[in-house]
Amino acid sequence: MAVENAWPRLMKSRPAPMPDRLHRQGGQGPTEVRAYRFEGLLVQELRLDPEHPQRHLLNEDGGRWVRISGLGEPRRIEAVLEALAVPPELIDRLSMVPHVPLVELMHGGLVVILQQLAAFGEAGTTVSQQVSFLLMDNLLITIEETAQMSPWLDSLDFLRNNSRIEASFDLSNLLHEMVDEVLDGMFPVLELISHRIDGLEELALRDPKPHLLNKVIQCRTDLRQIRDISWPLNHQIRSVLRRNHAGLCAEALSGFRDMEETVHLIFEQCELLRHQSDAITDTYAASVGNRMNQIMKTLTIISSIFAPLTFIAGVYGMNFQNMPELHWGYGYYTALGVMVAVALAQTVLLWKRGWFQDWTGRRR
Repeated sequence: MAVENAWPRLMKSRPAPMPDRLHRQGGQGPTEVRAYRFEGLLVQELRLDPEHPQRHLLNEDGGRWVRISGLGEPRRIEAVLEALAVPPELIDRLSMVPHVPLVELMHGGLVVILQQLAAFGEAGTTVSQQVSFLLMDNLLITIEETAQMSPWLDSLDFLRNNSRIEASFDLSNLLHEMVDEVLDGMFPVLELISHRIDGLEELALRDPKPHLLNKVIQCRTDLRQIRDISWPLNHQIRSVLRRNHAGLCAEALSGFRDMEETVHLIFEQCELLRHQSDAITDTYAASVGNRMNQIMKTLTIISSIFAPLTFIAGVYGMNFQNMPELHWGYGYYTALGVMVAVALAQTVLLWKRGWFQDWTGRRR
């Protein structure tokens, strides 16, 4: 089945609970299914039929991780999930795109739905894809919106390079490590936004332009959206920890507590950068105000210099008969000399008082 758009697309098409400025480039890619089996201390990647992977999955014992990448073939995904005895309500929830961030115990399983963020292109545009997790008895299912943004490179490298695992290994450990990778991936994006804000702050001080304010607003909007897709996880993780799900081992419970702290750090970083964006907006407004004051000051200087010159020209432009200066041989040159002298005197006076100092020029 050919799918044209295999890259994340613009996020502005998402419903209200989702971000409206984060981008998804393209759309849903073709579906790929991979699986790993954990039996005792051994880990093995399974060879699946590309057309009907569920046939092999039914015959496998032990712990399994089934990885589904790309949502371009929903019927195929549904067939795989049905073969794994996933409740229909969870099938709809896991394959729904977009979905609000979620960490919740449902129908005997732990459902986690997150947004993976990354910087795309030379401009550093923030892109996202949805990743879903379902932890059941001896089964971990992950669904990625596209296959172009692998959210758990560290976990895959570990499984590919180690045929044996520790005796304490549990699928819940793998789950919290994957969720950690997705959440930790937000920090490089925040760092990139931070560098972008620092550059805008320098421009606001040196050379404020109208387009600068638009860029600041875009950064602030991205930060608000990142906060909105991460902060709801805080109380949801806390709720899961309170219920002490039997499918989570002690190490996984500790990992979820660390996740709660990570979400809090993401929220604090977003708020800090948003306040910095607000400060740039204030700096921009102050710089523009200073520039306007400089313009008004320049006009005032010009008016102050030309006001007496206009007065002199107005006086000698009158047509009275008894004006002795009108009959002088050098009256015209005398009037021009007086006007130049007055203009020079005013210029020197205003210069000494600091009126000609420019406070809006570019700063190094």
